[in-house]
Amino acid sequence: LYQAVCTRIQGDFVASVAYAEQASDMARRADLLEIEAEALIDWGNTLWSIGDLQQAGLKLYEGAEKAQKVGRTDLQAKGLELYAQTGMFSGMSTAEMAGYLQQCLAIHQANQDLVGQCNIYNKLGYIQVAEGDGAYANAKPYYIEGIRLAKQFGGIWIEMNLIRNLGFLYVCEGDHRRAVATLQDALVRCRQHGVYTHELFSLMTLGYECFNRGDFAQAERYYTQGLAIAEAVQLAQFWTRILSKSGLLYHYKAQPDKALAALHQAIEMAQQLGDLRLEGQAQSRLGHTLLGLQRLDEAASAYRKAHTNHCQMRQINRSMEPLAGLAQIALQQGASAEAFVMVEEILQRLATHTMERTEEGLRVYRACHQVLQAQGDSRAHGILQTLYDQLQARVATIDDPEHRRLFWEEMPGYQEIRTRWEQSASHVAAVHQASAMTTPRG
Repeated sequence: LYQAVCTRIQGDFVASVAYAEQASDMARRADLLEIEAEALIDWGNTLWSIGDLQQAGLKLYEGAEKAQKVGRTDLQAKGLELYAQTGMFSGMSTAEMAGYLQQCLAIHQANQDLVGQCNIYNKLGYIQVAEGDGAYANAKPYYIEGIRLAKQFGGIWIEMNLIRNLGFLYVCEGDHRRAVATLQDALVRCRQHGVYTHELFSLMTLGYECFNRGDFAQAERYYTQGLAIAEAVQLAQFWTRILSKSGLLYHYKAQPDKALAALHQAIEMAQQLGDLRLEGQAQSRLGHTLLGLQRLDEAASAYRKAHTNHCQMRQINRSMEPLAGLAQIALQQGASAEAFVMVEEILQRLATHTMERTEEGLRVYRACHQVLQAQGDSRAHGILQTLYDQLQARVATIDDPEHRRLFWEEMPGYQEIRTRWEQSASHVAAVHQASAMTTPRG
């Protein structure tokens, strides 16, 4: 069992799996339930690291059950925490994951385990953000409490993890000022302490933040640095995520060949990992690229795969992005009625939920505006107002004048949205003025 742990830390996952399996089998035959539980959980942890999510989940849950039987609540909590973590990428609903994590939190609080509590607060925050449902108000208190506890006992690594995830939350909120400050802080800490996994996530998220404000050159630099680390240490999930984000970046830089290559590789890797969420995101981005090339049938196929994946994962907000892409294709092909039906489904969702304040979230609103405007539907103005308000809220958090210029000039459609809104506002003002002039005074 000790060798299984050591080889996993060293990155020799094949050896780690073999040692954990051997330890589990020996403990089972000797009726050493506690050691078997430890071995199963370590085995599952390694399987999670290499992306075998289905088998990882089975081992982790079995290990947690055995730990509970022998009264090792700390070990039970570890197994359930990792089981919920596996569920983030294999179809478990947010409510299910939160249930397991709250169970872990109660155990850690009873055991006065501050480290365990911090880890759970981090995951409770992360699952809210990762689902893309805009529940940032629910996520932020978990991160803040986790950071407070980490400072209390000097948990440097855990604090770094919480800070970088808080930075990602700010990116999704469209708060560029806080995102940059938080992520740069996390990156400095990671490099000081040589924590490459946290450094990798910080680089990837800083790249995504730069992309969302139109600084494509800096985004590519961050992605390139992150990709080098992911390849060097063979972190398949991070490797896949950066490839997927890089593919979208290349699409926006009008480099379709590089975009397609990166996205096809990301999809293949996500399929090997069995990660439906990552595959769905990459398929959506592939759809955007193919739509930009007017390869409509191929784009529709990618969007449908993405929509199926996100629906299967019960990530309804994320399923809106490929559905919006399908609506745009239908509109281009003259099937306006079909496009309108899709947009109605999206609008029903948006009546009670909000999209992330990122480029990918804005694509959904833009598609709705295009279809509604083509239909002469009066709701198009309300969507235009939402688009304008979101862009203004985001640009208000960008302090550098050059960065604000990039935001309006480099992000496709942003300047057009502002111009359309200004024209619409001028028209409404003119109508009101004309009405006031012709209204009899009594």
